[in-house]
Amino acid sequence: MKRGRYLLSRVYISHVTRKHLGILFYSPPGGQEGGDSLSEKELNDAKKEYLNRYKKAYLKWLSLCEQENSIRLEIESVGSPGITDMPKDAKKQDLSDYMIRLEKILDKIKLAKKEKYSVRAEIEEKIIDMEDGVQSRILWLRYIEFKEWVEICTTIGYSWNRTHELHSEALKNFPI
Repeated sequence: MKRGRYLLSRVYISHVTRKHLGILFYSPPGGQEGGDSLSEKELNDAKKEYLNRYKKAYLKWLSLCEQENSIRLEIESVGSPGITDMPKDAKKQDLSDYMIRLEKILDKIKLAKKEKYSVRAEIEEKIIDMEDGVQSRILWLRYIEFKEWVEICTTIGYSWNRTHELHSEALKNFPI
């Protein structure tokens, strides 16, 4: 990251929108006029972060679903209280504690699922609107279907180098 009078932080870059791109400039020390805009690499990195938002949202949702399954397994493992005159274990949780945890995680899953779908719809719309079909397919396979580069090369029928060239061109043409 370039440092000057204004520090461009990763946090700011990660939330780049069309509005931000127009006003995000680097102002070098010494008060030089006109400042340089984001370099092509920084802009492409910001676009990659934007596109990776869906993967992050998906992984968050997946993690919450795994936690839900874990809680459900714990609930199943809690045996029914047998009738006995033996003293109870003070550390053993009541079934209602598990149900409260389950309800909280289900609420979080619902919110994460909603976020996942809205981010995906936003990114899909921009990928679909791209003019070049090969470029949009590469972005779709990489950022919506989470395919590895080898799979993408095989699917589209281009070499590794050509696929990466097309990916770079696709990022240049991708609208934020």
